[in-house]
Amino acid sequence: MHGTLLDNGFVTYGILSLLPSLVAIVLAIMTRRVIGSLIVAVIVGAAILAWNADTPRDGFARFWPVRTLQVAGLSFYESVVDEDHVSVLAFSLL
Repeated sequence: MHGTLLDNGFVTYGILSLLPSLVAIVLAIMTRRVIGSLIVAVIVGAAILAWNADTPRDGFARFWPVRTLQVAGLSFYESVVDEDHVSVLAFSLL
């Protein structure tokens, strides 16, 4: 399942985009561990993005789990260097 490229250059994943939220909700209810469930949901979301990512596919990066980690790491890095995201994170940790 690949995303659909729209005219404005964005990619839409349709009903597949609901999967990380459903995973988080179901796991949180089943395990009663919210943080772990959210981490798994983030990895599921990164896997969906990695399925259609424009990351290099040479050598070890050809493997889909490696691309998933690349997408998750890049997304985390972009969130940490953004000043607004850091202020929200700092406020959440208070």
